[in-house]
Amino acid sequence: MRTLERYTQEGKIGGRYEKGKTRSVVVYDEEELRAFKAALETKTYKPAVDPTPTNPDRDETALSKFVEVKHLLPLLDGLNHLADVLKVLREEQEIVRLTVPIQHKLTLSLAEASALSGISRQRLRAAIKDGTLTAQLIGRGYRVKRTDLEDYVDRL
Repeated sequence: MRTLERYTQEGKIGGRYEKGKTRSVVVYDEEELRAFKAALETKTYKPAVDPTPTNPDRDETALSKFVEVKHLLPLLDGLNHLADVLKVLREEQEIVRLTVPIQHKLTLSLAEASALSGISRQRLRAAIKDGTLTAQLIGRGYRVKRTDLEDYVDRL
């Protein structure tokens, strides 16, 4: 019933409103509904791929499409060149982005300190709160000096 009301509001089918017991009721013409249903059930679609095979030797339009594709080859070469340039740029960015191994860092995040020392992040956080491990709150995370972490581990 809601679908019919939506079709009426969109103007796809017509109806007239009559007063009902509690609210207005839409009355539809039966012939119009049958015609609309038949139109909905009629499959009018175009296949995505033409099912008839074509032979380029016999079909002039297929041959012309083949010739048009040949004109696109320089464009494809340009796209391949652009992809190569982007690859080189990405590699240069990776070279510029220095990554220092955890063993050589002077300050460590809690995750790095945990990985280096084998102590859980929760235990390190508890040690920071009770003052046995000194750390600085930078942004949203703690940074621990490597020497302070080594001293804390030695005292365990």
